[in-house]
Amino acid sequence: MRLHWETDYALRCVLCLASRESGMVRATELVRDIAAPEYVARKMITRLSAAGILQAKPGPKGGVCLAKSPEKISVYDVVSCIERDLCINRCLGEEGTCTRNAISTCSVHRYLQKLQSDMEASMREMTFDKLVKQNASGKSAQIKSLKTEQAEKIGAT
Repeated sequence: MRLHWETDYALRCVLCLASRESGMVRATELVRDIAAPEYVARKMITRLSAAGILQAKPGPKGGVCLAKSPEKISVYDVVSCIERDLCINRCLGEEGTCTRNAISTCSVHRYLQKLQSDMEASMREMTFDKLVKQNASGKSAQIKSLKTEQAEKIGAT
């Protein structure tokens, strides 16, 4: 399964908003911060707002913010809002398409079903407060690494 690029932008959008302490963010600022094409961002904001993930307020004092706290928004919420279908194989879809008519006896189907279930559970468990913490610790480690490299270069001269 490959997530659509709009889903990538949607995940970045929610992470960006979850990382901020302030309320409303102007849409143009958000577009710049997540490096998304404006038309994609507008479409994504509309869909995420309709799903109750974002709140958008039009006008000169408007903007975009999370509609609920980051710990109440999962990766699954965002992905399922943007993706049409989360199935990793056609036999797992609503129609359960199998050219061999063997869904009930197929070991590959059972394996893929477990894989699908595990993936969905992982996405439901990962909330944006956790992603914000991971992002912050990753940035801290990166800064520490850069400082160590600089100190080693200075010491070597």
